Amino acid sequence: MHGNWRSLEVDRRDLRTTRVVADDLDVTTPGQVLFEVSRFGFSANNVTYASLGDQLGYWNLFPAVGRWGRIPVWGYLRVVSSAVPGVEEGRRAFGLCPMSTHVLLRPGHLGAATFAEESSHRAGLSSVYNVYSWADTDTEPDALLVLRPLFWLSFMLDDYLAQGEPGTGVVVTSASSKAAIGLTWLLSRRGVPVTGLTSAGHAGFVADLGHYDQVLTYDEIQTRPPSGAILVDVAGNAALRERIDRRSGHRLAEIIVAGHTQHGAGPAAPQAGDDRTVSFSAPQRIRQRAADWGWPVLEQRFITALRGFAATASSWLQIERSYGLAGAAAVYRQVLDNTTPPATADVVDLTAQSLGRQQCVTSYAVTFPTCCGSSPPDALTRWLCRPPPVHGTRLPRRGWNQRSSWRSCGDKLLALLVSCAGGDVILTTNGPGPAGHRLGIARARVPD
Repeated sequence: MHGNWRSLEVDRRDLRTTRVVADDLDVTTPGQVLFEVSRFGFSANNVTYASLGDQLGYWNLFPAVGRWGRIPVWGYLRVVSSAVPGVEEGRRAFGLCPMSTHVLLRPGHLGAATFAEESSHRAGLSSVYNVYSWADTDTEPDALLVLRPLFWLSFMLDDYLAQGEPGTGVVVTSASSKAAIGLTWLLSRRGVPVTGLTSAGHAGFVADLGHYDQVLTYDEIQTRPPSGAILVDVAGNAALRERIDRRSGHRLAEIIVAGHTQHGAGPAAPQAGDDRTVSFSAPQRIRQRAADWGWPVLEQRFITALRGFAATASSWLQIERSYGLAGAAAVYRQVLDNTTPPATADVVDLTAQSLGRQQCVTSYAVTFPTCCGSSPPDALTRWLCRPPPVHGTRLPRRGWNQRSSWRSCGDKLLALLVSCAGGDVILTTNGPGPAGHRLGIARARVPD
């Protein structure tokens, strides 16, 4: 069995370098199942998988050749071909997958609700990463798809902190991240006072959420944290932790390293010899609570909390949907560059039904009048990999620093996407110059 199977890979030595490669998958081996990847969420958490891939073994989830790696993402899968009795074609599942059109898994311990991935290259990883849930459909709202993996960290951190002294204040770094927001929402329900630390550009957004008792920028850390407070470092920035601790007079009760959202901030690991600093592992906490309560109870408590948080987040969360591996690459680079607005959540759709209705750019050569400069390929790819525009559709009036945008000259909208014929996307203007003036051409095709 052969097909048009492709994967997005990143250079493990230079995470800014990506490529799309064809996959030659052997689907005849007994015990294996070929899944089609339907859709997945992408966030800074996935970039953390890449930045810590060698250190924590994340590259072993979906091995690639040589220096290349495949970043794991959480998404929905559909069985295309099965060599495992009891796993029928068309069945759906939720779990880790690469940014690929298809993936081969070796399901074992088949149950009514879950199965375990038992490929030998994943044997040393936490069982949390190897468990997949059967899903009758993949109609879960995009918000839950994106928030689910992030909220596990929030949920388990809150469970850990609940064991401490009631009323102990908490200071959270990277306060605009969704994991930090989820944690603060949970803490606020228990009446725990929370101070959020964030960048100056995100301070307004964080304050408007209404979950934090106090919001400070990183430049305002001269404010002394309360004695006995707990620092939860979601940013994973050792220098920042030292600044906060020093400002507190080294009177923080505990310092919890719980993330690595600031990927260029250096090592996140705590310094040796400081018994107040701990590295928090959500997978380890999940295993512990699953043993204490049983998995069904843990899952039910988590889902109840997740749905409550998602309902609250609906007032500010903005879902951004992209299509195809070209769209996935554009999303990845924006998250890697930290240019994604904090309210944005990314979902990538790879289903044939969706792609068949798209014109997804695979290469491009676009020219514009001098007043508009050159076209950033990522922005062009991102817009064209959205649902198909109709004749005369207006492109959004926003600058290139905003996603899904098109440059305008002054206050005049420059471009219209008017036709998709013969694989060409024709760009014309209703701005300066005669109507229908041709600006450029982008080579495009409908994926197989």
